[in-house]
Formats: sequence, structure tokens, C-alpha cells
Amino acid sequence: MLAATLSGCVAQTDDAGHGSEAVVASDSGWLIVNFTINGSSEAEQCDKLGASVIGVKVTAADGTPTGEFQQTCPAFYSTIALSPGTYSASVALLDSEGGSRTSSVALQGLEIVGGSPLEIPLDFPTHALYEPRGAF
Repeated sequence: MLAATLSGCVAQTDDAGHGSEAVVASDSGWLIVNFTINGSSEAEQCDKLGASVIGVKVTAADGTPTGEFQQTCPAFYSTIALSPGTYSASVALLDSEGGSRTSSVALQGLEIVGGSPLEIPLDFPTHALYEPRGAF
């Protein structure tokens, strides 16, 4: 098992138990996705959209899935500890049942350096938002 051969720690994205766990080396770096909804970081934007979490799927450069991580939507950020290397990610806002509330945004060529954060600003513009639940 790969996890048994790595020294490091286990990281999880939030206290509510959302997301998956990943084994990261002690010299990990961080992917920080700071996001807005149509240019706003007001919690009411999450409510209007019916989004409860931001979901981030991370994949290593060789195509190996690294993990799926979630953070509450009103936080307007997600911080993920990763071992140094190159990654890609798919990011979307999700409802409480895991359904997409936005189209996915692909992030490519994410270079994680040990001990350093990589901050990615991201806006979900109007054309990326799905109809609010109950709208006709």
C-alpha cells in the first residue's frame, strides 16, 4: 500500500469530515483556491445558488488521482496540503447531495513547492452558474 511507504501526515480539508484524506510528505506545500461567485464573496451567493461546498478533485501530473476535497461554500476558499510536484485540478460548487451547481473549472500545471502556498484566484461567472433549485 502506497500510504505505508510514505513518511508524512494525513490531511483533511475540514472538521466536518468532507472530502478525502491524502498522505502528504512533511515538506508539503499548499494549493489554496480563493473563489468568488459572479465577483462576490457574500455568503448569500452560496444560498441563492444552492451551493453548500466547493469541490476540488486533484490529479498528479502522471494522471494518478490524488484526492477529492471539499470546504464549505461560505468560506470562499479551500486549502489542500500536497506533496511537492505538478498537479491539475477540477473545481466546482456542489449542493448538499454532491450535485454540481456550476460548470467545472479545469486548473492545469499547478506546481506545488514544499513549504509554500500556491494561491489560485477563481471566479464562477454568471454563465458558469446553473439555475437555482426550484427556478423554472
